[in-house]
Amino acid sequence: MTSIVQMRDIDAFLKDLWRRKRSSFWSAASEYVVFFGTMAALLVIDWRRTLLFVVVPQQVALFTIQMVNYLQHVETDTGSEWNHSRNFVSPLLNALLFNNGYHTVHHMKPGLHWSRTPELDAEHAGKIDPRLRVRSLFGYLAYTYFVRPLAHPRGAAASPAK
Repeated sequence: MTSIVQMRDIDAFLKDLWRRKRSSFWSAASEYVVFFGTMAALLVIDWRRTLLFVVVPQQVALFTIQMVNYLQHVETDTGSEWNHSRNFVSPLLNALLFNNGYHTVHHMKPGLHWSRTPELDAEHAGKIDPRLRVRSLFGYLAYTYFVRPLAHPRGAAASPAK
């Protein structure tokens, strides 16, 4: 569903690149051609193995990424310069997510190479509400969806950073 929703934004992004910077447009467009061309070729060669070894794992990975992204934005202050995102600062999780857990600075400089986001995060960490700097994804899930509802059965406690 998110791909469908994002199509309008992707279309606008590509049209803007076409107008502003043709070399970047061709670079971005070539990614789509290579991705969808490769997928089509693999499906023609052996659709069963492609589904089993490419499509299903890819969709599981995409679903996981979308869920983490949801958790990074739910119950945050979308209008804030610094508190619009939850930051998962676990070294293990960030190794798996290419440091996308440092989400505030990811929005601040989305083109920054992933290896440099911890350094940028360290520069700005003091500006971010401490409740939005979470050491453990699983600890956050346990607290938010089990402990907090049990402690406040008639309604969730005040959302962080709002």
